[in-house]
Amino acid sequence: MNKVLKISLVILGCASMVALLGFVGTMHSGAACDDVIVQYTDKNAVSMVSEADVEKALLTVHGKIEGQLLDELDVRSMESAVVEIPYIANARVYKTIDRNLIVELKERNPIARLIDGTGNSALLDTDGFLIPVHREIPLRLPVVSGHFAIHRDGLQKGYHASDSIADPELMDVLNYARKITADDFWEVQFQYTEYADNGDFTVYPQVGNHKIILGNINGMETKLERLKIFYKEGLSGSNWNKYSSINLKYNDQIVCTKK
Repeated sequence: MNKVLKISLVILGCASMVALLGFVGTMHSGAACDDVIVQYTDKNAVSMVSEADVEKALLTVHGKIEGQLLDELDVRSMESAVVEIPYIANARVYKTIDRNLIVELKERNPIARLIDGTGNSALLDTDGFLIPVHREIPLRLPVVSGHFAIHRDGLQKGYHASDSIADPELMDVLNYARKITADDFWEVQFQYTEYADNGDFTVYPQVGNHKIILGNINGMETKLERLKIFYKEGLSGSNWNKYSSINLKYNDQIVCTKK
């Protein structure tokens, strides 16, 4: 008896879904779009994408959306157009019963600004994509400069640090940026880092008149843990300016050079 009841409920549910889809189809048939509504599923504190940017992208595939028949709007082509904006990670476009077009966006989350050896600049996001620096919206991010190249031709669409056109060194830079921005203290303290041709990272910190030689990416978490302990126990008050360099590139030791 229970089995029969379950089958009946499944059939009833399917029938209800078909009826709902038919209802939505009827509502859309011959109906014009009233409004385009932009929603953010993961919006940054400082947004790099405005509603005007989204509307401009939609104009390229359908012209002005409001007033057009919903049945004639191709949401897949709209999604493709919107994700061409380099600051958007993904987009979902759909129509509603009340005759609106919803554009859901997920913004990219920049974690560092990169400057290569020739002065080219880009933003690096948490997923590892390189995107253009926004000309109108300044972002306070840690800066990493040095021995790597930014391919400007790939920036508008966003290319990944692991792509074939990317320098191999960029994966080290990405892993480093992820580690320092995962900690609020390092994200503020490590405002400028140089990446050398031997793979070493050298930091010029926000507080303290010294440089921090971290070495290569190997064991970076352990190095940062040792440095934090040193900051807490070995430096206090005016001691922040006691050393000209703090070197952590050697295993299990910190070598400090006094001024």
